[in-house]
Amino acid sequence: VAGGWGIGDVKGWEMLGELAEAVKGKVGATRPALDEGWAEEEQMIGQSGIYVRPRLYIGVGISGVMHHTVGIEGAKVIVAINKDPNAEIFKHADIGIVDDFRRVLPALVKALKEGNR
Repeated sequence: VAGGWGIGDVKGWEMLGELAEAVKGKVGATRPALDEGWAEEEQMIGQSGIYVRPRLYIGVGISGVMHHTVGIEGAKVIVAINKDPNAEIFKHADIGIVDDFRRVLPALVKALKEGNR
């Protein structure tokens, strides 16, 4: 589960942590999220960060510029959640959800915790 500048604040970042916990994953970040202080250097995914190869990658509030997407090319399934229907991340996604993550994540976390996978 990775978040970008579109997360907007620390509270949104906490929501990412809840989703990562529900899917038994970790939280990654883009450079803007790191610059905002929401994430640590070792969480940054992309050209100047780490490369990941998860079975499931969920990008939330991420624009999808090349600097980040090169770091997720090895993911088996890419899910993007962004309220901007023209976000570049959707070109890389297997599944795209155009909506505000604050509406999507609580429902997704609840379903996962209830075992509705």
